[in-house]
Amino acid sequence: MGRQKQNPTGTFTLRSGRTKSEDGIIYLRYFVCGKYVDCSTNIKIPVKHWDARNQRVLSANKNWSILNSRLYSLKTKYDNQIMSYNGHISSRMVSQILHGEYVEKDELPYKTDFIQYCQDYNKMRFDLGKISFSTYDNGRLYIIQFQKWLKEHKSCDTLPISQLSPSLFNDYISWRLNTKNNTKEGVNKTLTPLFKGIKYASDNELLSASLANTICVYLDFKNRTYGTNTQTNKVKYLTPEQITLFCKIQPTLPHERTREIMDMFLFAFHSCGLRISDILTLEWKHIDFERKIIDKIIFKTKTRMQIPLTEPAIKILEKWKLMKRNDRFVFDLLPIDFNINDEKSLKNARLSKNRTIRQSLWSVGQKLGLSFNLSFHVARHTFAVIAIKRGVDLYLLSKLLGHKSITVTEKVYADYLPKDIKNIVREKLSFDFVNV
Repeated sequence: MGRQKQNPTGTFTLRSGRTKSEDGIIYLRYFVCGKYVDCSTNIKIPVKHWDARNQRVLSANKNWSILNSRLYSLKTKYDNQIMSYNGHISSRMVSQILHGEYVEKDELPYKTDFIQYCQDYNKMRFDLGKISFSTYDNGRLYIIQFQKWLKEHKSCDTLPISQLSPSLFNDYISWRLNTKNNTKEGVNKTLTPLFKGIKYASDNELLSASLANTICVYLDFKNRTYGTNTQTNKVKYLTPEQITLFCKIQPTLPHERTREIMDMFLFAFHSCGLRISDILTLEWKHIDFERKIIDKIIFKTKTRMQIPLTEPAIKILEKWKLMKRNDRFVFDLLPIDFNINDEKSLKNARLSKNRTIRQSLWSVGQKLGLSFNLSFHVARHTFAVIAIKRGVDLYLLSKLLGHKSITVTEKVYADYLPKDIKNIVREKLSFDFVNV
């Protein structure tokens, strides 16, 4: 037989001063999970009228019968509520019952505020390491914005989960698109923490799954077309002229952090297209100034590479060396005592830093007049495309980029390979052997 569930039962205690001439207040308390949880019964009697052993008011008190009846009813009420609870009995749950804060499951959708529910779930995801701080903080702000919209346009400060509806969110989306002039992609970002809260409420049976699925529909902002021919994503890169302009505007920008991130972008470009993950984890011990190489385990492929350093890359390193920002990590993107083997923390740091960096590079891209978003991967593509146009051997380029095979390089940069390759294949590599 399994072990039977043991429910705590209440006991009464009188709290008073030190002398029997003083009055005391009767408390009902429960011992739960190693500690006492109690509440006042608001019944006040002289100390000498209390029978501590039998936990009752003595007949010396003229209201003893009424008071004992009240105590019995109160204890029975709370004992029954605790006994009927099917989940894990915690001290917090018992405290909620004693203080009238506990809500039956059937009443939760009507008494649970959706705004606070979303904020709590957003914080919980951050505490569990499922999202980065920037994602958590943006989510918190998006939830507050939704709350302000409710107050201004729906005249309500709180929104019970039971009142969630598709029409409510359609109105909110329409307001963001037409009044705030947000892009569809931008609207989707503001909806994410709200939709996450709705899905979580559905998982906890606070609203039906069908209603949650009806509400949680993101806007389709991508132009989707169907054709018989497959299409590849066009590589985004900077031309030599744009790189020159990039370097020219760097010292003119007012924000130091933006100028530093531009340094990192240029270093990635000059260092054979290093990825953001390797810029993040680059340590001074990886730099060999004498041999002019980076000797590092590449984050994505987990393979060791020796990457040659060009003069522009060395100048950037020397500049950061003089700054003495971080004795361990070159670009001071991680604290000096960061545990590089903690994959979970490293992933969160990478996502968080990448988001901040992309925001800064976006503003730089605007100044350059780019038709696409500037990112560290653009630096990587820029290195590769310029290398191809300068006649760098494709096999060597593949090695410098850290691709596992030359096929990957060919596939990504097919549009930028020399046009005479096809002719060479047709003319010199079309072997005219006859099958036996």
